[in-house]
Amino acid sequence: MEENVQTFQQIVASTNQQQLGIEQVMGALQNIRQASQQTAAGTRQVEAASANLTELAQALMALAERYRH
Repeated sequence: MEENVQTFQQIVASTNQQQLGIEQVMGALQNIRQASQQTAAGTRQVEAASANLTELAQALMALAERYRH
């Protein structure tokens, strides 16, 4: 009987450890998801800034060309 109780307690302890491990993995996955979303948002901002700089460069080149003649 004593051995069965110890075995049951070990199973319960192992189950609790597995549950904690699963929760940690889920938390890590959530962090990865958030980081991915932030990276995507940053990439969109860089793309927009690049497009704006391209437009400004073209406008500046056109203005310089106009004053050169």
